[in-house]
Amino acid sequence: LKEYSRMDVPWKSDEEAAVKWIIQKDPEFFENHRPFIGYVQILFETQIHGGQRLKGLKVELLYHAGGMQFAQRGTIPNRAERHRIPWRYRAP
Repeated sequence: LKEYSRMDVPWKSDEEAAVKWIIQKDPEFFENHRPFIGYVQILFETQIHGGQRLKGLKVELLYHAGGMQFAQRGTIPNRAERHRIPWRYRAP
């Protein structure tokens, strides 16, 4: 993202556009590089009686990455609107 932000792009903090740019340069980049957003630890406490099984667990996770943000220019939605847009990029 740091390298992407040095380019002449409409929004230097656009992570989705940066990922597309990385994939164009190196289609296998994410085969060897995993984005780090932290870790999650879940504590689930209950009593399970004999013969009972836990058949599923649904967890929803929200995160925020702080740090410097660049101002946008052009026709990109404002920052508040942009952050409400769900992540759309899917690796092939």
